[in-house]
Amino acid sequence: RTPNIPALAEDYAYLVAGLIDLYQTDFNAEWLSWAAQLTLAQQTLFADPQSGALYSTTADTDLLLRAIEATDTALPTPTSVATLNALRLNALNPNKKLSASADKTLQHFHDRLSHDPVTLPALLSALDFKLSKTQKVSIIGAPTSPPAVAFLAEFYRRYLPNAVVEFTQKKTPATAPLCTGTVCSLPTADPKELRKMLAARK
Repeated sequence: RTPNIPALAEDYAYLVAGLIDLYQTDFNAEWLSWAAQLTLAQQTLFADPQSGALYSTTADTDLLLRAIEATDTALPTPTSVATLNALRLNALNPNKKLSASADKTLQHFHDRLSHDPVTLPALLSALDFKLSKTQKVSIIGAPTSPPAVAFLAEFYRRYLPNAVVEFTQKKTPATAPLCTGTVCSLPTADPKELRKMLAARK
C-alpha cells in the first residue's frame, strides 16, 4: 500500500516539466491538460501571494517554518522550474493565469537576476524564454505521414530552448506554419523550407 504522503512543490514542478516534454514527443493532449491543471493547483498550494515564489511545502504542513528555495543548485528550484513551465504552457496554449504567475515571479526576482544571475540560472532561462520571440511550430496532418515525420525531425535536430512544437492530427497532407511571437508564416508543405525558417532565428 502506498503511504499518503503530501507532495512537495518540486514534485509538482518536475512532473509538469516532464509532461510538457512528453506532450512534445507523442502529442497526446491529455499530458498538456494535466500539466496545466497541476500548474494551477501548484500555484494555489505553494505560491507566495506577494512574490509568486513557491514554498517547498503546503500551508498545512507540520513544519514550524515554510521555506522558499532561493538558489538553483544541481537541481533548479521549484520556483525556477515552475516559472519556465508556465511560460512553455502559455506558448502552447495561451492562458492568462499562467502568464501572469510567471510575470509576477520574474518581476519579484528582477534585481537579483540583474545583479547576481549565476545564483538562478534556471530562472534566467525562463526570463530569456519570456523576453525572446518564442517560436512555435504547428504541424497539421497525419502523424505517421513522411512529411509530418520530416517536420518533427527538423524541429528536433537543433537546440531550440525558446521554441515549442504542437501537432494537430488531420487526414490531410502535412503542413507546418512557424509562428515567431505573434507573427506566423504561411503554412509550408516542405520540411526543407521549415529548416530554413528555423535556421534564420539562430
